[in-house]
Amino acid sequence: MTSYNLLYRDAMECEEWSRAHPDQDARVPFLSQVLEGTSGRFVAASDYMKVLPASIAKWIPGDLVCLGTDGYGLSEARPVLREHFGISGEQIILAAIGY
Repeated sequence: MTSYNLLYRDAMECEEWSRAHPDQDARVPFLSQVLEGTSGRFVAASDYMKVLPASIAKWIPGDLVCLGTDGYGLSEARPVLREHFGISGEQIILAAIGY
């Protein structure tokens, strides 16, 4: 995903519009559209706080595992920081398979 924030905003706008127009068909968020018919475990990783990917959990049709750095401002090479905070490629794979 390129922007958790945009996905969240889209979903909220759809819900707000649907609430304001109960006599019309509800709008469906983009995230719900693209994930329709899927299930399982979803892993969302971010170089930022875990709460960012967690903001879209409501529209994920399965278990969502959120990985992130929780805002720590360490200065180090990005691969080293990703390993330190558990958001490296290997950690994402482990989260996907349930470890």
